[in-house]
Amino acid sequence: MSSNSYDIQAASSDTRPPMLDRTDYESWSQRIRLYCRGKENGLLILQSIDQGPFELGTTKNTLGTTP
Repeated sequence: MSSNSYDIQAASSDTRPPMLDRTDYESWSQRIRLYCRGKENGLLILQSIDQGPFELGTTKNTLGTTP
């Protein structure tokens, strides 16, 4: 008899990301990336995972200056 949590994980629910199974991180890593890719703005989510969160930088105000 299989456990209920394993059945839910195996079903690949569309509303929840796959649960981490500590014994098989590589498989989970691939599954979470596929899950993110299938979501709205998925490529931006993956970019945030790979490069870290967006950091707001400073800008130089150049309005009203002459070259």
